[in-house]
Amino acid sequence: GYRSIVTSINNTYERITDHGIWSYRGRISVQVCTFGIGSGVCIFTESASLEAKANIFGGNWVIGIHSVGNNNTQFIRVDNQNQFNIVGSLWEFGVLVERPQALFGTHCTIEHNTFTVGGSVKDFTCITLLDLVDASDQADIAWNIININSTSVPNYGIGARMGNSDNLLIEENVLTYGGVGINTFGGFGIVLAPVDPFVQNASQGHVVRHNTVTGPSAVDLGPLHCAIHSELVQGIDYCDNDVDYSRWGMHFKSDCGDVSLRQNHMHHHTIGLYISGLTSNDMPGIGKQFGRGNTWNMAPNDCIEWAVNHDVPGAFVITSLFRVPEFTSPPFRFYPLSTKISPNPTFPGPNVNWFRELAVDTDYCAPSLEAEPLRQLTAYEKQLVDGLSPYNGTVLDDLKQRAYIKLLLHPELRPSGSPEASFFNSLANTTISSFGQVIQMMGSSLTISSADQLLFDNYNTSAQQAADSLMAWDATQDYSSTNNLTETWFANRIALLQQMASSAANLASLETSRNAQVSANLQNVLAYNTAISTSQTYEAARKTLYDIWLRRLLQEPMDSTYYQQIIALAQQDPASAGQAVRSAANFVAPCDLFLFPYYDGAVEERGPALTQEGKTIGLAVFNITPNPSSGLVEVSWSPGMATSFVVMNVYGQMVHSTELASETRNLSLDLSKLSSGLYWSVLLDNKGHRIGVKALSLNH
Repeated sequence: GYRSIVTSINNTYERITDHGIWSYRGRISVQVCTFGIGSGVCIFTESASLEAKANIFGGNWVIGIHSVGNNNTQFIRVDNQNQFNIVGSLWEFGVLVERPQALFGTHCTIEHNTFTVGGSVKDFTCITLLDLVDASDQADIAWNIININSTSVPNYGIGARMGNSDNLLIEENVLTYGGVGINTFGGFGIVLAPVDPFVQNASQGHVVRHNTVTGPSAVDLGPLHCAIHSELVQGIDYCDNDVDYSRWGMHFKSDCGDVSLRQNHMHHHTIGLYISGLTSNDMPGIGKQFGRGNTWNMAPNDCIEWAVNHDVPGAFVITSLFRVPEFTSPPFRFYPLSTKISPNPTFPGPNVNWFRELAVDTDYCAPSLEAEPLRQLTAYEKQLVDGLSPYNGTVLDDLKQRAYIKLLLHPELRPSGSPEASFFNSLANTTISSFGQVIQMMGSSLTISSADQLLFDNYNTSAQQAADSLMAWDATQDYSSTNNLTETWFANRIALLQQMASSAANLASLETSRNAQVSANLQNVLAYNTAISTSQTYEAARKTLYDIWLRRLLQEPMDSTYYQQIIALAQQDPASAGQAVRSAANFVAPCDLFLFPYYDGAVEERGPALTQEGKTIGLAVFNITPNPSSGLVEVSWSPGMATSFVVMNVYGQMVHSTELASETRNLSLDLSKLSSGLYWSVLLDNKGHRIGVKALSLNH
């Protein structure tokens, strides 16, 4: 429907290749429906409020519920016992939702759903919440049951990708990985990461609590790689989570800022709590890790390598503070064994505050014990502001850009006369400040005025009151005979319907004017970004990323030229183009995400490729020359573990395939029969794992 109010109850949708239900700029309620054989999207909404309750999703669709373009959407509710039975090979997402922005009192809930994943499903995510800019109203992902027993992980349970957004609550979810998919190292339970680290760096109010994530008993070879993984996302409180039988229990990577860890329980892992920092593709900076009442099961082999591994290279000394409970009954005082802590705390020393007893056993998750995480500069951003940063190249460029945007968006962080104010002022009239303006203008474009908010609230209240009046009146009527349907009955009913229609018309008019204003504002931001002059690869990549982002917010159609722009950026080298490369992968079509090592973490996070015997072989050194090419190419790689070489177009369709002998190290090909354009060239091992990916440009 288009601008419609649609209700679908007790219907069955089968043999559909596009959308089972589609709604654009309206309201849709889907209840007790069954989605059987199909190959598209069961429920697709764009800029539309959505309510999905007690539906059954089966068959072999691509996405169960996909909701996008929610800049002005009033609510998204996927709750009340939706069942997802995922076994087909086409499945990519169960629920994929863009959180409504901070407009019209929006709210988003994904609660009380069940996901059963089996068969040979891989690269599938049960729940993904995507924030674009400045989502501040609360979003809940809660009380979901996820059971993954697929033979072809990686599979992801719950993923949230945020953009300077606040108040995400992930609680009371139960995720279980079964005993299949051994030797895969692929699955992630709960994953939090930014849409772009430049805008997701000053958030607050996120809570991850009371979740249970469990893998099978084979820790080293099991399918659950990381139970809870957080990367480049700040302002999160992790409280009373149970993680058991995964390679890594809880992993905080790159700049997570100061992290609050309270009363979490980490048992049976290769590494229970893993805190890791800078690599060549990461933003620097792990803040202090505040831990209270966390426990590790230290029976033999329960933590195979480390209970805690604090692996943050660089010049900045990290001093974490973990407090452990003191019990009056077994297990009495608890510390991880010193042989299971890296680096081993010394007394005194830089890690002297890693572990400290508390004399009283306390409820460490009591809200009063912890203040809400505040927006602040991270340790490495503060280091930069003070002129002490040891970094250079694109890592330093990224760090400068991110710190500047944070100080721009939050003036309270740069009081007059402070080093922060001096740093901020020193970057005036630079490309860094221009890109900062793009982010600020983007957020302002999506902000509703107080006058429009008041109008919307009044219209919405009137519409709800009219609907309640109609229902109350209808309940008093006698429909046992058509003789009761008199002229008076029709007149009363028409009057009540007119009240509803009037409020709905006012809401539609306000929405139309609001959408027009948002579009005009975003077009102005796009024009401003287009006019920015760049001289470096790094700057050009960031400008391209913001162009892509703005066109997405403007809901421009994804034509082949636009899509090739996204893919071309996502395939650049982060060493020269910076974090924009990784951010661009967030806009790639779901069917192509597996080609990007930067989407769900670095390559080692997705898990290594494995031989049939389960030994790690890693990624190949992979070259194509010349590139761009007129069609004749030379392909070379090492080590010699590849068994096939394939070429795919930007839509993921295979257009060339060559089987390789085990001793082959190079290949000469004539691809001149393919049309000019951008292609993927992919090396696969004998298990079908990707061990090398290169973009290939053909220009006849």
